[in-house]
Amino acid sequence: MIRRLVFMVSILLLPSALFAQRSWHVDYTLGDNNNAGTLEAPLKTLDAAEDSATTAGDSILAKCGEVWREQMTLTNADVYISSYGTGSAPVIIGSDTALAWISSGTNLWSAKFTSLPSSVYFELKDGTVVWADSIAVGSPAPTANYESIYDAVTDTLKIYYDGGDPDTVFTSVEVILRNYGITANANVDDITIKNIEVKGFKFSGIYATDNSDRWTIQDNTVHHIGRKVGENGSAIRLYDSDSSQVLKNTVYEAGRHGILQESSNASLTYCLIEGNTVWNCYHNNIDIQHSTATGTNKNVIIRYNVSYYTDYGTHHPNGIMILAYNPISNAEIYYNLIYNAYGDGIQLYTKADTIFVYNNTVLWCANGIEMANGDRLTTIKNNIFASLRQYGIWLADTSKHATNKIITNNTVWNVPTLYRLKWTNYTDWETLISNTIYGDNDVGNYPVFTDTSSLDPAVLNLSLQSGSPCIDAGNDVGLTTDYLGNPIFNGIPDIGAYEYQGGVSTSNIIVTRSLGSVGYFGRGVRPIDLRAKTVRNVIGLRIIKK
Repeated sequence: MIRRLVFMVSILLLPSALFAQRSWHVDYTLGDNNNAGTLEAPLKTLDAAEDSATTAGDSILAKCGEVWREQMTLTNADVYISSYGTGSAPVIIGSDTALAWISSGTNLWSAKFTSLPSSVYFELKDGTVVWADSIAVGSPAPTANYESIYDAVTDTLKIYYDGGDPDTVFTSVEVILRNYGITANANVDDITIKNIEVKGFKFSGIYATDNSDRWTIQDNTVHHIGRKVGENGSAIRLYDSDSSQVLKNTVYEAGRHGILQESSNASLTYCLIEGNTVWNCYHNNIDIQHSTATGTNKNVIIRYNVSYYTDYGTHHPNGIMILAYNPISNAEIYYNLIYNAYGDGIQLYTKADTIFVYNNTVLWCANGIEMANGDRLTTIKNNIFASLRQYGIWLADTSKHATNKIITNNTVWNVPTLYRLKWTNYTDWETLISNTIYGDNDVGNYPVFTDTSSLDPAVLNLSLQSGSPCIDAGNDVGLTTDYLGNPIFNGIPDIGAYEYQGGVSTSNIIVTRSLGSVGYFGRGVRPIDLRAKTVRNVIGLRIIKK
């Protein structure tokens, strides 16, 4: 009886805030900021919901199918942001629509606009988007479709388009003005953002900043961030944000980074970037940085992502990059699909230290992997580097380039220069190791992918077919499931991102055709026959100083 009384008294003495957690519903069309924020009486603006969500554990729920043109800046920790209802995800837009276009010359159109835009994108009637490469201030007038200038004297935006009145030809002409989609003040921890579309912002779509830790950013679509000229803007950015996760997002068309995890003076202990599809981000799709000589950045995991380009224009982007001016240590990059980057599939730069690169499949890039991280420990195992324009494995540093590198059980195939050490090219592994390092080499056949006929990830299928020399040819690195979550059999992994299932049907493997005979060899280069070359299957190699 006494125990029961003590328990009841304890419950009564708990903070009242524990019982005050609630959901704030937001509906732009039917809401009113004087409402209570309930499902039946929603608020209208996200700003009003931010002001209301003051209790730890509160939720802000935006109605599906609704659109907001505003910026969220969170001031309170432990807030869950998501959606309610059915239909398409709610959209937060950082642009305003330019309207009332008038003809101002041959194929020139003008609209009043009182703020200097960051960039302009055009939403076409068929649902596609054209992102203008630049927006200049002043003269000369634009001369090609989708080019634009802004006249600050007359507060006028001018565009060139030879297809008719923009008010009728396009769904909208969007002018990027706002800085961030969803961000926070410093030290705002434990934020979850899920199932939101964020587009058309100047600097970042979602931005965890200044020691705002333990963010979960999941199942969002973030696109058309920043500007392509000058490579500005990161779709999702974590800045000095510890123990945060970026999961299963769709990210594309960012001027600089798709997903950026950046450390400065903080001591970061963990970050997970998993299951994202990232394309056409014009510096790097996924970028890990440590930008100062202080602080730490440890235990970054990059896994199960798709990183690719359909077009990189005049830019030189990489698929995944780790750049460290102070060591980034114990980073793992595994079971990713990376293809058609102008630069490297994977690049490790400066003080990237104790890096593990396992079971990635890299195709149609300039180089498979570039290591410019000096004598820092790097382990490269079970990767496929195939159909590249320059080098398969490139040890690029000009000093200590061949120290503390473990490279084993990788397939390097159909590459003009299989290996490059510093500035010297090698066509075979034996010649390379006889001059600089020690190891063994084995020769097999084409990896035998399922379908390489398209850059579209819904069609492209890099799973292995029966008879592939990559099956059971890997080195046990302690991983138990592959890119799709399929099991590793007998503890012996295959090479590449997919574990061959021996004909077992799996619902999440897309097979649209039998073995594809044509694959892309990078932008602007004719297709090639992927089955015509030789596999170089490197096994049992540790690079040391001779």
